[in-house]
Amino acid sequence: MWKKSKRKNEIVYVEKKPVYKQRWFWILIVIVILLVAGDINNFISKNNSTSTDRTAAASSAPTPKKNTHAKVNLVNDITANSYNNIKVGNLTKSGGDGTTYISLVQKFGKPSTTSDAASNNIATKVKTWSNISGSGPDAKMTVSFVHNHAVDKNLTGIQVTRENNISLDQFNSVQNGQSYQQVTKELGKPNAVRVTSNNGKKTTVTEYLTGVAGKQGANIIIIYDNAKVTGKTQNNMK
Repeated sequence: MWKKSKRKNEIVYVEKKPVYKQRWFWILIVIVILLVAGDINNFISKNNSTSTDRTAAASSAPTPKKNTHAKVNLVNDITANSYNNIKVGNLTKSGGDGTTYISLVQKFGKPSTTSDAASNNIATKVKTWSNISGSGPDAKMTVSFVHNHAVDKNLTGIQVTRENNISLDQFNSVQNGQSYQQVTKELGKPNAVRVTSNNGKKTTVTEYLTGVAGKQGANIIIIYDNAKVTGKTQNNMK
């Protein structure tokens, strides 16, 4: 490329250097490269920092707990009310009107033990549950079944807190014909209750084993037929 160069009284053509041969051109190129390289480094650094933060956040996040009990049978502990609601059927009629075994399993879960027994020469299956609400490790409920219907129920090991020990005078005040409610109002709740049904008669036997005034092992037994006192006994009271 040529350009005009004016000298005095004459015109001289001087060769013009291409742009890429100009010093300023390469200086500009270097500056541009440095700027671009700096932006790239900043971008990479920022991405690495973000990635590190995300990794740290992910590692510090709580690991979801695995559900190791995907299928849980929800059962209830046995209370005094739930025990009272178990209907005992007539033994001589194969307990046909008694609460069924299946319904108790649905409420309280499977029993802890099962055994065979006999009552009045009738074969029974005895099931024992130990998930008793508010009582110690010795508490248990035992139910006997004929053809999967309850004919006998027994709740033992009930923890009872008494303000005062049951006195001998209180025991002596219990009379035949009194109701279950009258006796428990006077003596308090028993530590064990057993209910059976035979020939239309419902028999309840209650035992008082703690908070009884007397020697060690002092206890009281009250017997009811159709919810009325028919007998009583005590041991080691004074």
